[in-house]
Amino acid sequence: MPTPDNVKVSAPTGEGSDFDEGNVTVSMDSVIVTGDPARTFRELLGSLMHAPLTGPVPEGPQTTTKAFDPLVVLDVEGKRLEMGEIRIDYHVEVGEHTIKVNAGDRVAALILRSLDGSYDKVIWDQDLQRYVVDSGTGIVQRRSGATG
Repeated sequence: MPTPDNVKVSAPTGEGSDFDEGNVTVSMDSVIVTGDPARTFRELLGSLMHAPLTGPVPEGPQTTTKAFDPLVVLDVEGKRLEMGEIRIDYHVEVGEHTIKVNAGDRVAALILRSLDGSYDKVIWDQDLQRYVVDSGTGIVQRRSGATG
């Protein structure tokens, strides 16, 4: 998932937030009182950052900015925080997971589908054991006596 690094909120000049301009610590579970269909600050951030599960997303640092009209009002420990604009600096990391499946001599099928809808082939360890890589040339050759 995208991870926010820095979130900057701007309130409209002269408006009545209960906070002075400066750093304010906002809980991710702070409730949105009005101005956006999201229910919490976490949901609002999530809706503004690219979510990898919705399609291909570039890795690394990202920035998104959104102006709110009408204002989004957030309840922060019983005080009103009016947001006219929000800027989120975040990063996206794509993790890799390796799972070892030991099926023994049994037949098993495992199908992996990537985010773009393409399919990847799974090669079992017993399949790899049928081949050897020549250390001098790097050419892959079938092991002598390998079957299948």
